[in-house]
Amino acid sequence: MSSNKLIVHFHSLSEADFQVRESAIIAALTNHPRIPEPWPAPVPSLAQLREEGAAYREGHLAVQRRDFGQLHKRDEARARLTSSLQRVAAYVELLANGDIDLLQSSGFDVRRDPGRPQGNGGAASYIAAPEDFRVGVGPRAGTLQVDATRQRGAIAYEIQTSRGDPTVEDGWKQAMIMPSVRRVVVDKMQPGPTWARLRAVRPGGANGPWTSPISVIVS
Repeated sequence: MSSNKLIVHFHSLSEADFQVRESAIIAALTNHPRIPEPWPAPVPSLAQLREEGAAYREGHLAVQRRDFGQLHKRDEARARLTSSLQRVAAYVELLANGDIDLLQSSGFDVRRDPGRPQGNGGAASYIAAPEDFRVGVGPRAGTLQVDATRQRGAIAYEIQTSRGDPTVEDGWKQAMIMPSVRRVVVDKMQPGPTWARLRAVRPGGANGPWTSPISVIVS
């Protein structure tokens, strides 16, 4: 039997990278044709993962607002979410029974034996920036609408926004992780000039390069 295993130790990831990873996993598993819900107990459901992810983000945003009294709450929420993701990973491994393509399609990183070829004929881990990236005013006040061509091999997409100089990396903030990139509405945007950029996430954890930033005025 193959010794391919999913990588479920997230402690080395920054808060931003952990958010990208857990969001990509949830996006990849949503309506997955080969990993359908309901999952057997005690595997957490996608609804539970989303709930725990929301609690973690709430704590993280509080810390970003310098409410350092929420630091312990954020760390506890991340630990709970990590534990749930690990249980889901164990179920995916059992279901896959060494099928590298199924493992990679789960959104988790995959640990492979040295010299073992990747799935899909050894396809490269690189993924390009999404093409035809467009950003406009959304259908409601405080929203943007994002559109781009679906990137082959992507399991999710990350959009970031900046209110300042787009060349200053620290000014970019994650706005959304989504499984699709066709006519996506991004909520809770502050009115005024805003920059936006997009990148794709592929199975195995590789993030593609960012698109060139686009300027838009949020109404």
